[in-house]
Amino acid sequence: MHVLMTSFSDTSSTSSSSSSAFSFTDSKPSVLSKLAGTVRDTRTKVEQKKTELNATMHERLPEWRSRGVMVGNRARETSMEWSRKGKEAVDRWKKDRQDRTNDASSMEDHAIFGMALQEAVSLTKLSEKDLVPAVLRRCINYLDDYGIHEVGIYRIPGSTLEVNKLRSTFDSGN
Repeated sequence: MHVLMTSFSDTSSTSSSSSSAFSFTDSKPSVLSKLAGTVRDTRTKVEQKKTELNATMHERLPEWRSRGVMVGNRARETSMEWSRKGKEAVDRWKKDRQDRTNDASSMEDHAIFGMALQEAVSLTKLSEKDLVPAVLRRCINYLDDYGIHEVGIYRIPGSTLEVNKLRSTFDSGN
């Protein structure tokens, strides 16, 4: 029995020495207590900043609202001005387009292209014996003089820009 007692007392002395290493009654603060203190301090500082920001926000809220109203009014005025200018530009464009259409229709009254063949012949023939419009006679003469050696003269179409210039020249009577 003595052996048993000795071993029991040995184990109890070891366990008491190991438990004293983790005791919360030591004079030095433990790492956990330091961490808890830091968390408390940080939480307090965050709450203070939050309170300050709320106070600042409530203090400046009327100013921010008035600025918002001013910016909104300016945006509304600017959009109305741009809308007005855009409408004026569209109106000018429509008027210019209408003027060009009127000019073209007055030009069409004298236009050779698109009129009846007999009328074109009677208005533009180059001589009494000629039975074709002047534009056709001039094209034939030009091709006879300059186009005889041109490759693809009847196969390849001419430049649209040049054709339109010639057409406009003949239509204007020049």
